[in-house]
Amino acid sequence: MTRKYFKNEHDRLVAKEIANKAVSIILAGALAVSSFTIYKLYTDQKVVVLPTNITEEFWVTSRNLSETYLKQMGQYVATALLNVSPNSAKGQFELILDLAAPSYYQNLKQELVNQTRYIVENGITSAFWAKTFKYEKDHILVQGTKHNIIGDKVVEKKEVVLKIYFEVQNGRFYISTFEIK
Repeated sequence: MTRKYFKNEHDRLVAKEIANKAVSIILAGALAVSSFTIYKLYTDQKVVVLPTNITEEFWVTSRNLSETYLKQMGQYVATALLNVSPNSAKGQFELILDLAAPSYYQNLKQELVNQTRYIVENGITSAFWAKTFKYEKDHILVQGTKHNIIGDKVVEKKEVVLKIYFEVQNGRFYISTFEIK
């Protein structure tokens, strides 16, 4: 009788151990799946923003930007770079430097300092009207008309293309450089 009792008790404990191992494996698997899901949801967040000075809704994820966001950033950068006067150039160019990628900051700063000096020394005011926007993986093309004014006379009116090179780091838009043609 004692042998039968111990055998039953042993079998019950073995079954309980197997059940505990099975439950532990299932819980570990569920934890792994939920951790992966949380990670993916966290890194692929999409936030829709409509600030008061922006005209269209846009979204940004950690790796991607919507076309409406790129268009509005192209418009913002083009306005800050190309609608300038001797009095506003320094302040507007500081707005551009706020968007500069850390690795390109010094080069971009030097270029903007040179442009500020040229604008102030020559008393140039410029006005830009954007017409078209095109987007690629790493740049935005803004095409439009630029008027350069000295005093009260338009000294130059020409079609220009602003090519803004950018990168996205953790959902943030950074300017690496730009070209005006």
